[in-house]
Amino acid sequence: LVLRRPLAELEEQCRYLGQIQEKLRASMRPHPDLCGRTAVYGVMPDWNPAEMIGIRPRPLALSLYKEIITHGVWAYQLAVVVDDAAMGVTQVVRGSDLLDSTPRQLWLQEELGLNPEPDVPLYVMVSRLAGHKGIDLLCYICHTLMTRSVQLAIVGTGEAQYEQALTSIARQYPGRMVVRLAFDPGLADRMYAGADAYLMPSRSEPCGLSQMIAMRFGTVPVVRETGGLKDTVLPYNKFEGTGRGFTFSDINAGDMLWVIREAVDLYHNNKEAWRGLQKEGMTADFSWDHSAQEYIDIYQRISG
Repeated sequence: LVLRRPLAELEEQCRYLGQIQEKLRASMRPHPDLCGRTAVYGVMPDWNPAEMIGIRPRPLALSLYKEIITHGVWAYQLAVVVDDAAMGVTQVVRGSDLLDSTPRQLWLQEELGLNPEPDVPLYVMVSRLAGHKGIDLLCYICHTLMTRSVQLAIVGTGEAQYEQALTSIARQYPGRMVVRLAFDPGLADRMYAGADAYLMPSRSEPCGLSQMIAMRFGTVPVVRETGGLKDTVLPYNKFEGTGRGFTFSDINAGDMLWVIREAVDLYHNNKEAWRGLQKEGMTADFSWDHSAQEYIDIYQRISG
């Protein structure tokens, strides 16, 4: 055995890991892996293993509790640790336990001041409140949307007209709609993880990251078909049981409301199909491995 760093340093890491293991064992909730992949679940615990062992832990030390993280635990921000350590774990999903979503949603509802209703779909938006993000469409349909059995949470800052409009609407639906005018990455993560669906009605979106983050958390996106949103969110096909989310093409509030209603109906009436959308989004490959192969294919066709 050849040690690449002092033995004392490795021993210190092992002591840290011993503390982590005790906390993990106390909070573990075993679940089968999602689609055969390693999954780590978690939202808002009172401790953070990423901070305890540092943002870039040693691969050797991390491997000592690989067995634990493959069972599924409440381990907030562990995804960063595993990715940086190059453990060979294919995917880490935070807050996306498809078998039991009740705890994460109830925690988020409590934090945001929403009614504790785990059977009511929670729609969220984490966005800059600007015109090209389609906020005007959301403002237009909010009152009608609130007649349905849904909750709505929005976090972000932006143009004063949209901040004022959304805040005013939210005041009319206490416990069912909330607006947080803030830039809060931690809350954003918890909203991605604790929600059922993610709204992104952008007028334009060259790429878009939020819909991909949402899908990785198992949160179903509802988007307008533009740019990267159209490329990454395949619309749900009820006849074939395929897709990753719900989409509409025109910049039209009525069309947006229509697909939200479709999403709400599917959530309530066909849980199996809803979980299928979650799994499709969580296992989608948006890496450069896929994109690079497409470039290679184009080059090969051109070059003969």
